[in-house]
Amino acid sequence: MATTVDVRRALASLADPRRAEASSRFLQMVPGGYGEGDRALGVSVPDQRTVAARFWRDLPLAETTKLLTGGAHEERLTALLILVWGRRIAIMATFAFIRAGDFEWTFRLADRLLHDPHDLVRKAVGWMLREVGNRDQAAEEEFLARRYRVMPRVMLRYAIEKFEPQRRRDYLSGAL
Repeated sequence: MATTVDVRRALASLADPRRAEASSRFLQMVPGGYGEGDRALGVSVPDQRTVAARFWRDLPLAETTKLLTGGAHEERLTALLILVWGRRIAIMATFAFIRAGDFEWTFRLADRLLHDPHDLVRKAVGWMLREVGNRDQAAEEEFLARRYRVMPRVMLRYAIEKFEPQRRRDYLSGAL
């Protein structure tokens, strides 16, 4: 399983100080510039796409999220390139709605992705359902009630991760 450190090493191996200097100027990473406080490694976008392609399958979502808050411009862009895998980013994008108390889009997409074959999409759906539950467990359980028996196991496990132990066991055993 890949980590943020692996991606950072891959980017560092491609870093070009001259390109970093040029990027810093272009993106105004100077005091008073719109990119003030940012840092450039000097990795070209095609090289970042290559790194993203190398890690998108094996980098857990939590590790990708760490890259999104990274100190270097290329780390954040590479994280976005990893997430641009359409179905996964779509469900992750509903997090803004969840924070605002609107769960409709999360539930709609979760229904569409319920039988997605890719493990990372399943984990992302479960994660967003868990985020709904962190704010309104009744709403999450109402969604799960009609679906938990047919959900992929990893999706269900992510969705119920913060439930009380007995409640988790009930869902996992199909006893509800």
